[in-house]
Amino acid sequence: MPAPIPGATMTMSCVDGAAYQCSGSTVLRVDNGVGITASGVQAYGKSASDLLPANPTITTAFGLLPASGGTADVRVARSAATSAVTQVAVVLDKLGISWDGKVERPRVVETFDPTQGITRLDASGALAAPSPSAPLTLPPATDLSFYNFASLGPAATQADYANNRYFPRTAPIRCPPPPASCSATETAGITFGAGDFSSEGLDPDRASAQRLHSDGDVHAGDAGPPNPDGSPNLLPGATGEGVPFAGTKGYRNVVNFSYYRANLAAWVSEDTTLINEWAATNQEHTLNRRGTVAYGIVTDPAAVPRTGTVTYTGFAYGWYSKSASEPVTFFRAQATASVDFQARQVTVQITKATTDEPAAVATVVPFSFTTVAGIGAPDTNVANYLSAAVDTGDAAALKGGLGARFFGPINTAPSGTGPDEMAGSFTMSNATTGVTAIGGFIVMTGAHTFRGD
Repeated sequence: MPAPIPGATMTMSCVDGAAYQCSGSTVLRVDNGVGITASGVQAYGKSASDLLPANPTITTAFGLLPASGGTADVRVARSAATSAVTQVAVVLDKLGISWDGKVERPRVVETFDPTQGITRLDASGALAAPSPSAPLTLPPATDLSFYNFASLGPAATQADYANNRYFPRTAPIRCPPPPASCSATETAGITFGAGDFSSEGLDPDRASAQRLHSDGDVHAGDAGPPNPDGSPNLLPGATGEGVPFAGTKGYRNVVNFSYYRANLAAWVSEDTTLINEWAATNQEHTLNRRGTVAYGIVTDPAAVPRTGTVTYTGFAYGWYSKSASEPVTFFRAQATASVDFQARQVTVQITKATTDEPAAVATVVPFSFTTVAGIGAPDTNVANYLSAAVDTGDAAALKGGLGARFFGPINTAPSGTGPDEMAGSFTMSNATTGVTAIGGFIVMTGAHTFRGD
């Protein structure tokens, strides 16, 4: 049974306003490898190629290993009329990524905005909105007070080279010779597809987005004042003004699965580390981080039943890697959770994992587990939280942990009485074989009432 978290308020409060559902920006504690926040739980992993003493493929990261110490803060704006997701933001911090090999890169603030500009958080931690004093417009490449790498070199202001949206732009993109293929578009924005859970199905809504980013690329600015002929004084290696093409330093994507109150976000960030201009070590290479965040309108701990049972059904999603040198597979699986509130126990079962593709082409992923998690005691702030160690107990011998939360009001369904929804994150691996699975699940009782009813 998980212990209370002294002084913590374990309900959702979003700094961006009532239209948002959010996970919380602080990991309050880590249980069994899974972090708990005010209104969510999270787990993530890192590319196994990070650990190589040399990097034979400097533009590609591969493999998957459990990681800890970082934070993923996910926020979605949802329509009051339909509950459809209209905006997704992912804020990533302290994930062990450095441009210069000395300090952590600036915090990632990603909104998948398809316009040119600057993405920032304001002093309150909310997604910053343009204002007369802070228009959040992107400075031109000639603004060397902003792009001060030209004068300060590696001592420049790293934050001015992070979370900038350089495209679309009027200047042409500059692409290396064929067979290189370069994009002039960073993101198409958010794509939303409605699930069927509101009409007797189980499929959640799905909002997805991707950005090709250039965080850390010093070629965003010029090298100094214009040349005598008026042409730009460019940084070494540049063939024109500004970042040459979208995605020079990596990409980010997110898929947000949601019911009415619960969300499960699966995110990936691929970044360039030890960037040549910042680190001067000639060790520039690519790494990535990927994880899940289960979050949303958590059930008030005081409202969680003390007796009775209920069963939840839905899906799990995540990543599976069969060795440290293999590509990572995104999977979908069936998920169930059977709750006994009096015993304060939940049996979570993840089965029938396949690649997340149409049934006709999906392939089996050798991953499943069953575990019994303890629910926090009544009259504590973790009565809406459950945690467990996990051991697959099969030939794969994966070990790790799981954390989850209850979401929404208490309702009676054919499967019992309890909160409408549940979602969680898990992480597990085998240190000998390198097999790793990191994912999450989102399940429901089938007795929904619409948000606000």
